[in-house]
Amino acid sequence: MNTSIRHHDVVILGGGTAGTIAAIAAARNGADTLLIERCGSLGGISTGGMLNFYNSFHSFTGERVIGGIPWEIVEKLVEMHATPGPATDYSGLTGSLVIYNQKLLELLLFDLVERSGAKMLLRSYLFDVLRDGDRLQGVSVVNKSGRMIVTGDAFVDATGDADAVALAGAPFEKTERGRTQPVTLEIRVGGVKTEKVRQYIYDHPEQFELEMIEPKEIFEQKYLVQWCVGIPSLQKYDEEGKLKYGLTHNQIWFNTHEPEASRGIFTLNATRVADVDGTDADDLTRAEIDSRKQIPILLIYFRGNIPGFEDAYLLDMASQMGVRETRRIQGDYTITREDVVEGRDQPDSIARAVSQIDIHGSNADRGKFFWTKLDKSELAKRKFSYAIPYRALLPQGLENVIVAGRPISTTREAHGSVRFMPPCMATGEAAGAAAALCVKAGCGFRGLDIGALQETLRKEGAIL
Repeated sequence: MNTSIRHHDVVILGGGTAGTIAAIAAARNGADTLLIERCGSLGGISTGGMLNFYNSFHSFTGERVIGGIPWEIVEKLVEMHATPGPATDYSGLTGSLVIYNQKLLELLLFDLVERSGAKMLLRSYLFDVLRDGDRLQGVSVVNKSGRMIVTGDAFVDATGDADAVALAGAPFEKTERGRTQPVTLEIRVGGVKTEKVRQYIYDHPEQFELEMIEPKEIFEQKYLVQWCVGIPSLQKYDEEGKLKYGLTHNQIWFNTHEPEASRGIFTLNATRVADVDGTDADDLTRAEIDSRKQIPILLIYFRGNIPGFEDAYLLDMASQMGVRETRRIQGDYTITREDVVEGRDQPDSIARAVSQIDIHGSNADRGKFFWTKLDKSELAKRKFSYAIPYRALLPQGLENVIVAGRPISTTREAHGSVRFMPPCMATGEAAGAAAALCVKAGCGFRGLDIGALQETLRKEGAIL
């Protein structure tokens, strides 16, 4: 096998939700940056995974809590007519939703990375690291050219699963297979009569999540986004054994895909495969197979039972499986449930987040959700925005590695909030900027002047 060697100041591992923004931030701050991604596209779950909305940019009182590059992306999507912008998340889970056109988002991300000056190496899979003491000297990736050794001064692990940290032997935590959140393969259907769906929700509000609006307001919303929490026919389907291969009646979500709801294109966030270790190849293979077996069952149910879906047909399915939970690094600080629900601040804050805790139940939990949602009367009584500390991004035992995205150091409950895409985007920007500053200063991540990092982030519009 051919082997080549190259060097860059900053090496970003993973071009998904967090890693793409980390690369933009590092390059904008002057670092020679390489972004390594296993797929041929950027954006991860937000593009290839077909999870077509950002939530939690805003608090429940309408205050925006995430800025910087993530918000720049939202503004550019508005300019591109790829989204009408934020709207109410009327399920009560987060403060706002931004539903967007994923293909236009993918084009935008490529453009932003190129304009930043960062280089890309796509379709390249990380399979080993070169560690010397408390530092990574380089990483080994494999692609069509053979084997490549990429050395660097600073590394950002944005793999989504803390793969580089794990390969380096640094400590992490992972929920046991039987309790991990299920994985999902998103699908997209066409031919839906949107107004009939709205009318059905209005006529049967008890079957859906409408905590932040009155049923009549469903007709005024830019988007249609609904959790099915108690549809009798779906429960009956389940009881009769028709929801096979792990499907459950209480984990069904559908929403309009295109910014213009009138187009009749909907995304179904509805397949569920439980007891999957997202770092195990055999488990992931089983999940890919079983989720596809679930799709015809879902289509038959929706066509026969939800008004507006009578003529629905399968348009597309995601190219990437949506994995909610794998490794969580052991960092210098671990974000806790109390940090989230009490809205705690931190002296080394590099981002803020607002999502309530959202944990999708496994088979052992009988498919239940674990949410910290509050009703309207309680919203003014507590502070929902909490700080994400820099220390939570630093894996123990490694000095020139920083982590971005959902594997940062949290308890399992806090992970149910941090894992949302906007907080992952914000940690990506912080990690990329920190990497560039460390290269300039010739220091490791723990030697970085936190004040200088915070000043850099604020100049880019980040909210700390």
